[in-house]
Amino acid sequence: MNGLLMLAGIVVLAGILTWGMGSVILRVVGILAVIDGVGGVIIRAGIVTHWNGLEIVVGLAMWMAGHWLYAAKYGAWRSIAGRAPWKLPVLSVLAPVPVR
Repeated sequence: MNGLLMLAGIVVLAGILTWGMGSVILRVVGILAVIDGVGGVIIRAGIVTHWNGLEIVVGLAMWMAGHWLYAAKYGAWRSIAGRAPWKLPVLSVLAPVPVR
């Protein structure tokens, strides 16, 4: 029972931290991952390895998730660049705030 309570406490704490600072952390770490992935491609003279491609895709997903979380919390998009991907027909269904 103690282990279950401890797990529940960790989940609640992670949820509070994610809601409080998650959008900033996701956006910053995501853009740094994209920069690192693109930098790896440039260093290897244009050869995209599976790690660089994965880093770029995961970085973009984190950046978009950070903007989604910000929009869900505050009811507005943080920037025009953060709103732009959510205007796509497939992603507009998932947007927490209507996109114009």
